[in-house]
Amino acid sequence: LKYAFRVNSLQTLLNSNRVGKRLVNARVFDQSPNHVLINDYTFNQGIMPHKDGPLYYPRVAILSLNGSAVMDFRRSLSEKPNFSIFLEPRSLLVFEGEAYTTYFHGIDFRPSDVVSVCCPLFLFLTMRVGPKIDDDLYNRPSMDQVARTRRVSLTIRIVPSIITGL
Repeated sequence: LKYAFRVNSLQTLLNSNRVGKRLVNARVFDQSPNHVLINDYTFNQGIMPHKDGPLYYPRVAILSLNGSAVMDFRRSLSEKPNFSIFLEPRSLLVFEGEAYTTYFHGIDFRPSDVVSVCCPLFLFLTMRVGPKIDDDLYNRPSMDQVARTRRVSLTIRIVPSIITGL
């Protein structure tokens, strides 16, 4: 056993209500997720670019409950983002494959985000097929500045090895 997590009451959130069942029914996961991380960010907080690593099954679902933010994906910490996704309130982002294993993901620390109305779907599709996004995308005239507010999200995953009964 290389990695292990202890089962706690947060698993009840996934098993006792419809969140886990809906993710399985939507084929986001092939089994009920057993790990949830609740994140609560103030209006100007973010999370440093990181990779989730081998501890988890290589797919993650991020359910944004309220507030919005732009999540950046980059191959290297020294590069500008290769692509970004606008996480709207009540949205679900699922990523896997290269987006999970190769790219660092994070949310910059800032009070607002500049987004394009056309970008969320385009960037999601681009993330799935892999080409690099042209920098011109960020200079289009249809940009809006979106002020951040408190953002609460659930990061939902499968941990392959857990310890029970502790």
